[in-house]
Amino acid sequence: MIRFDLDVLPITDRLKLATMPAKQRTRFLWRLGNELKKATARNIRQQRTPDGQAWAPRKRKPRKGGKKKMLTGLPALLAIDNTAIDMTLRFRRGSMPVHAGVVGGTHNNGMNQRRTAEQASRNKPRREPATATKAQAKRLRLLGYQRRGKRGKYVNASSKWIQENLSYRQAGMLIKKLKDEPVKRSWDIELPARQFMGANEAERAKIIRRVMQGIGFGWNVKKQQTKGASS
Repeated sequence: MIRFDLDVLPITDRLKLATMPAKQRTRFLWRLGNELKKATARNIRQQRTPDGQAWAPRKRKPRKGGKKKMLTGLPALLAIDNTAIDMTLRFRRGSMPVHAGVVGGTHNNGMNQRRTAEQASRNKPRREPATATKAQAKRLRLLGYQRRGKRGKYVNASSKWIQENLSYRQAGMLIKKLKDEPVKRSWDIELPARQFMGANEAERAKIIRRVMQGIGFGWNVKKQQTKGASS
């Protein structure tokens, strides 16, 4: 969320706005919010911070589309709230399970959270696969899991055999046993900050000057009023 009020403007611009009708000031702040909204969308599209720095990469590539961009659905949920004295650029809830503002704020500011095994178990889906998954089979093969073959000899188990003969829970227990590592009771989740909201100081100053210069021309004409107009 970005909150902007007239106190941050240079004194000369504040004096100009002070002489404007309230509706014109309201329109000025809406246009300013719209420009910051465009800057935010551009930052997400370019996967960069307002200062032009590339975002920290994902720790794990997505299963489908290894180069898929992050947070691309957020710009569509940006909304502008403004009066004659202030403006707020915020997120609407959207259709995500978690409010888009929480998702956006977490990524924009970063997060460092302590997680416990008990919390993780509560958040696991109630339905679990009946048989071992493809990922579990791959993990077991990497850990050297073997099955009893013909004549009692042990041979490396294939992914197909694991998925057909082991349950999801059996595969999970075998993975823990073969890893031979102490069970983690808690761990830290670190999400690096990927700033995207608004513009940097220099760009913001340019936006303010541009909006200030244009506010005297057609400030009371709304976008929908120009639709269908002849050129």
